[in-house]
Amino acid sequence: MNDESTEASGESAHDAPHEPLAAVHEPAAVTPSAHAPPPPPPAPETFRFTGSGSEYFRIWIVNLALTIVTLGIYGAWAKVRRLQYFYRSTELAGSGFEYHGQPKAILIGRVVAVLMFGAYQFAAGVSVALFAVVVVILLLAGPWLLHNALRFRLHNSSYRGLRFGFAGTLGGAYAASYTRLLLIAALGIGASLLALVSKAIAGIGMIALVIAVVLWIYPAWYRDFKLYQHNGARYGTRRFSFTATTGQFAKIFAVSVLLSMIAVVVAGVASQVVNPESLKILAAGDEERGELDPKALAGALVVVFMIYAALFLAVMPYFRSRIDNLIWNQTRLGDHRFESRLSARHLGWLYFSNLVGVIVTFGFFMPWALARLARYRAESLTVVLAEPLDDIVAGDATAANALGEEAASVFDIDIAL
Repeated sequence: MNDESTEASGESAHDAPHEPLAAVHEPAAVTPSAHAPPPPPPAPETFRFTGSGSEYFRIWIVNLALTIVTLGIYGAWAKVRRLQYFYRSTELAGSGFEYHGQPKAILIGRVVAVLMFGAYQFAAGVSVALFAVVVVILLLAGPWLLHNALRFRLHNSSYRGLRFGFAGTLGGAYAASYTRLLLIAALGIGASLLALVSKAIAGIGMIALVIAVVLWIYPAWYRDFKLYQHNGARYGTRRFSFTATTGQFAKIFAVSVLLSMIAVVVAGVASQVVNPESLKILAAGDEERGELDPKALAGALVVVFMIYAALFLAVMPYFRSRIDNLIWNQTRLGDHRFESRLSARHLGWLYFSNLVGVIVTFGFFMPWALARLARYRAESLTVVLAEPLDDIVAGDATAANALGEEAASVFDIDIAL
């Protein structure tokens, strides 16, 4: 009985139409990409400097000798050789940068700058009216020079065959240069008008103006310039962007001013302990200085040296490291961002040791000093990529090459010295 029922069920199963096994025993097929995690972002890339002081010394000594022999004319060629070496020695993901500037363009720019400076000096010795006219012309020409300098430098820089560029407008250069300057002029005129009412009020107004300039207007001007510079820069078809605020700059400037004031006070107190007469020579007139004790003169020189040493070894490393970190940490290239990790302590040590090396070697340590600074700056800067670097270059190369060839004839002079 059981055998018969088993056969019957087997025959009926054999005669029934076959269903796909997946339909009976497996769930519906799922597209792999539906639940697959997105690919991880590429690892951050840190800049590297592969040059050395001994290698750069050979370039530096030849540049120095030929510049002296040619009375400065070779300086344009020396600048190109220097920039080519430092660009080529600065690497990102195993590839170095390239500089394409032409010495003749740089020489023309320097001739223009020398003529402008000569006109300034000549006018100052002829008449006040002529001097004022020359100053106005130079002020009007300044943003144009800045605009062309940025265009020249970026257009003649490349990475993996893809050129950088600058798309900032000339109007933007004037706005970044003079918006804050006009504000200072307006406040200065206001403070002068207060003198007609009361000298005390005018004095308070001038103090307030100085504080406003140092802690607000100048940081705002600095931020405007960096905003114009970074927002106008591009790599291939991708634009840089800059998001730092005036308050972030103002904080760094305020701390730097405070450190400078502390340095001056400490130097003054130390000099008074050593020689109470040392500060008198700094406030004395030319006739009075001749009557002061030579020890007081030596003490005054010590005060000046201590102030400069404190500014160079403490204030400057703080300011430079904080400003550079702020600028790069607030800069993006499309979706890619930068991270800068400069340390004031490390930078101060480099400044100090480089200065000692240059003094002891009568200047011949300079190539090693420049290479050490370049290496530390490069190793402190990282690019946090949103997509592989090869994809950026490959995707932008075709679109950017046509633009670069079309604009190449415009960039034929380097105003920047």
